[in-house]
Amino acid sequence: MGYSRRRMRSRARKVNTPTALDDSIEQRLKELPYESFSEYVNGLIFYDLATRKPHTVTGEMSRFSRAEVDRMHDALAEAFEKGETLGGSWFEHITKEAASAVAKGEDLPKSRLARELLKRMKP
Repeated sequence: MGYSRRRMRSRARKVNTPTALDDSIEQRLKELPYESFSEYVNGLIFYDLATRKPHTVTGEMSRFSRAEVDRMHDALAEAFEKGETLGGSWFEHITKEAASAVAKGEDLPKSRLARELLKRMKP
């Protein structure tokens, strides 16, 4: 019996997702092995808890206005539709820039990546 067919011990929780990302979420679900949105979210939670990495970009989004976050969601949906990812050269460039600043003993604002993402989006 595969993982997806087993009954998991679980608790119902409500998750709201940005409407701008609806199509992207549905497309991504088709690309992944999960049988449902719930399994997808649980996979993300499992990964987050297992890696316990800081949420450098997404965690800092709470500091932005609703309008700015909506713009981020719109830009992400557009990038996803085009097949672009943050795993590409832009993300690598920002990461190298941050590492260089740290190596020089410079302070790097926690929201630097989120601010850079917002700056590169259409107004």
